[in-house]
Amino acid sequence: MDRNQKKALTDQKIRTAFIMLLNEKGFANLNVSDITITAEISRGTFYLHYLDKFDLLEQIEQEILDDVQTLLQNNLDDIADPKITMPEAHDHLYNLFFKLITYGYQHRPLFISLMRPDVDVTFSDRLYQLVVTIFRGKNVLQTQASYSTEVPEDYAEVIVILGAFNIFKHWLLKENPETPTEVAEIILTSRFLSPYNLIHIN
Repeated sequence: MDRNQKKALTDQKIRTAFIMLLNEKGFANLNVSDITITAEISRGTFYLHYLDKFDLLEQIEQEILDDVQTLLQNNLDDIADPKITMPEAHDHLYNLFFKLITYGYQHRPLFISLMRPDVDVTFSDRLYQLVVTIFRGKNVLQTQASYSTEVPEDYAEVIVILGAFNIFKHWLLKENPETPTEVAEIILTSRFLSPYNLIHIN
């Protein structure tokens, strides 16, 4: 095993220990010693990778944000293309949801840890704002649809994007979540239904 492989393996041990401790103790109650003992490394080795637990948390969060940004930017161009038909846009949107959800499922323990209110209350907001910024930058909603005149545009945007985002969070935190395929279909279907349609008021 070469030096880079050893470094990557040690880094993974640190992160695995950190995530486990986040769920067991919460961020405020864990320290570097807890991480090094759990990861079975020395404090000196930890500090070769991170400045402190705050630096570790920030780097993990930033990697997730970078991954999500890449996923969105690589897949939204097709949806925002004004030449495609609505059925084609529907298929592209489903594929995007599926890729994002699959990523969340693959990193579910990490997402659950980071979304704890005692870890970082800003992480969910940062993730949501990233999604909104990229959707706006690609003009996705304006390209494939027009806003209703019955609700101000900024409120309509919140309803559409935040609703999907909250379904994603709810799914991640469920004890027995549906498969990525199932929840992608739930999110996409829900975007075409009003609360009146969802609840069936008598």
